Amino acid sequence: MQNPYSRVFGLTGIIGSGKSTVADLLQQKGALIIRADVLVSQILDPQYGRHDVIKNKIYTMIKKNRGKDQADVIFQGGKINRRKLAEIVFSGMKMTMELNKIMHPEVSRLFAKIIQSTPLDKRIIIYDVPLLFETGLNKKVRKNIVVYAPEDIAIKRASQRMGLSIEEVKKRLKHQISIEEKRSMADYVLDNTGNLQDSGKETEKLWKYLQDQQ
Repeated sequence: MQNPYSRVFGLTGIIGSGKSTVADLLQQKGALIIRADVLVSQILDPQYGRHDVIKNKIYTMIKKNRGKDQADVIFQGGKINRRKLAEIVFSGMKMTMELNKIMHPEVSRLFAKIIQSTPLDKRIIIYDVPLLFETGLNKKVRKNIVVYAPEDIAIKRASQRMGLSIEEVKKRLKHQISIEEKRSMADYVLDNTGNLQDSGKETEKLWKYLQDQQ
């Protein structure tokens, strides 16, 4: 398949903007939702076919940048501690970029396999991906949808939901394009500033837009 993303609508936002909630609502309406975070979880699972290759690359990367002790902490028990990995990786842009170089080709490979096995019908396919613009996927998907909430609101939501401090959330956001810039680059903006009921109404409008694109 020349471009597996050509059938797909990209859905993105920032931490706390409500992207996952919108994806859930679209799934209830019948859309096929492919979540980048789920693909990452599959790749980091010991049962994944290429897990050892990925694990060794990440271990070597952490060891090179932070030393053997910190690399060993992340891989205690033979499994990757994703929270500890995130704490280290989000501490600096250099390590974030190095991890992305390891993970993104693998995620793309797994994504393509899913698309190839999906029947060529008129079903709406949504790719829920945090780094849609950062990885250049916005140029490959059919349309770019941004779930928008002002950064201060998104930070408070993310802090409450994820149990992170405000500073931890802000640190993670430094490694992403700002929500305002993403908003300006979008083909469709869903305003998710309000409550869950408002999200439902806005998602209904988005659903009609997606159907018109079919």
